[in-house]
Amino acid sequence: HWVASLWPALGAVAVHLTAAPPHLFLLGATRLLDGAAAGASIPPFLGYIAIATSRDVELRGRTVARFEAATIAGLGIGIVAAGPLWEAFARFSFLLNAGLYAVSFAIYRWGVAEVASHGHVPVARVNSAELRPTRFDFARYRRVISSPRVWLLAPTWIALNAVIGSWTSQSIFQLVRVPSPRFADQLLMGGFGPNQISIGLGGALLVFFAGLLFWGGRFKRYRRTSIIVIGIGGGLLMMGAAFGLNHSEGAGLLLQLP
Repeated sequence: HWVASLWPALGAVAVHLTAAPPHLFLLGATRLLDGAAAGASIPPFLGYIAIATSRDVELRGRTVARFEAATIAGLGIGIVAAGPLWEAFARFSFLLNAGLYAVSFAIYRWGVAEVASHGHVPVARVNSAELRPTRFDFARYRRVISSPRVWLLAPTWIALNAVIGSWTSQSIFQLVRVPSPRFADQLLMGGFGPNQISIGLGGALLVFFAGLLFWGGRFKRYRRTSIIVIGIGGGLLMMGAAFGLNHSEGAGLLLQLP
C-alpha cells in the first residue's frame, strides 16, 4: 500500500525536473524517477486486480481490459495533447502534468475499496503474512524473484515495454525531425508537425480501444494464450505495414491509406 502511494510523488517530481532548463543529468534523473513511479504503481495495481477477480475469469478479462484501456487512454491523451500544449505553453506544460498525478493519487487513496479475503478460494489470503508482511523480508523477495512463474513472464514483459518504448520515443523523433536528404525516399522520415502526429495517434487509439473491447469480453471463449498469439501476429502485421508505408513514396493514396 505504501509503495503504491509513492508513485504520484515520484512522477510529479520527474515532470517538475523536466520543466527545468535542459541538463543531461536532470533528464536522466527524470527517466529514473518515471521508471520508479511505474514500478511502484503497475505491479501493485495488477496484483489487486488479480486478487479481486480470482473467482471469475470473465470478470478478470473485462477488468484487465478496462485497466489497460485506462492506462493507454492516459498515455494516448497525453501524447495527442502534447503537440498543442507544447505550442501553447512550452515547458510550462510539464508543470500542468503534475496536477494529473495529484488527481491520480486522490483516486487511489480515496476511491479504491479494500479487497476482502476470499476464505475458501485456493489463493493466499489478502491479510496473510506472505501477501502483507509486517516487516521488510529479503528472503520473501528472493522467493518471488526466483519463482518460475516470474521468469516465464519477465522476458515477455520486458519485450512488450521495449516495443512501447521504441514506438513512443524513437519513432516519434524520426517523424518530427528535419527531413534528411539521405532518406528522401522514405515517407515517414521527418517533416511532420506536432498536430499531425497527434491526429494520427488519435486514430490509432480508437482502433486500440476497439480491440480491447473485443478481446476483453472473450476470455471464456478463447484460451488466453490464443489471444496473445493473435496479438503478436497483429503486431508483426503492423510492423510490416509500417515498413511498406515508409517505402511507398509515389505509390498513391489507394495503396497508402489501407
